[in-house]
Amino acid sequence: MESPAYSSIESSCRDGDLPSVKSLLPSLRQQSTDLNADMKSLLMTACQHAEADIASYLLTQGAEWDHYLPIMIGRRAKSNQYIPIFQLFLDHGWDINTDHHGFGTALLNLALVLYLLANGADANMEAFQPGAKTRMMHSLPGRAHGMMPLDSAASRGCVEVIRVLLDHGARLEGANPLHKAAAEPCASEAEDIARIQTMEFLITEKGMDINALQSFTPGSSAIPSDGRPAIMATPLHYAARWQNQSRVKFLLEHGADPTKQASDGGTPLEWAITMNDEETGGLDPEIETLLREASN
Repeated sequence: MESPAYSSIESSCRDGDLPSVKSLLPSLRQQSTDLNADMKSLLMTACQHAEADIASYLLTQGAEWDHYLPIMIGRRAKSNQYIPIFQLFLDHGWDINTDHHGFGTALLNLALVLYLLANGADANMEAFQPGAKTRMMHSLPGRAHGMMPLDSAASRGCVEVIRVLLDHGARLEGANPLHKAAAEPCASEAEDIARIQTMEFLITEKGMDINALQSFTPGSSAIPSDGRPAIMATPLHYAARWQNQSRVKFLLEHGADPTKQASDGGTPLEWAITMNDEETGGLDPEIETLLREASN
């Protein structure tokens, strides 16, 4: 059960009220039944709300943190107001390329990406690399095995972030940004448009092969460890599988081959039919029509 002091000080952390935090901390020390846990939780609250001064003060007062915290904050960081928080982590010994199980990171904000790169973040670090865990330069929640930072940026439709990563040495070889931009549902029409713009950039400006199967670096965590081959497909396979009508249409209009088979032998239409059965609502008839007409 939270103590009255904890509730008050947590509210002050959210509101950025450092004087109140300082005045309430002695009461928390007296009332808390688990001071270490309370201090760690308050530090997280301050970081989540980009209150760097409060976070710094809590650290001087014994609040403990682990390397999960920067990863978690990175996923929330949608503005450059979080840069002082990351500087605070660095000042307290954080390795910007640290291994960590969990999630992705800070590719949602261009200024923050520039900051991370300037402080040594690796633009070619794979998420969930074998023998290690997730690194800082990723953003896609979950299912990050085999993903490069370019893939993470493409999955959010962040063309400017892709440009910055390429300018800082990110390699297209072994990355699959075109596939990631084509795959999975979007939360809004704006995100869908951003994904299409990302695909257009990668195809027209960077010359990526619209019909290429995915490729992975040797030893990638996307390759099954039990010796089975990784299933690889084209961007059109993924757009069709996830029923992304606008992206299916875009890819077909730009030369995607609807008859090309994935490594498991399936065409984009076969993937779409197999993975969208009656239990999932079935295949969008307009997508089916697009793929059938393009295949003839």
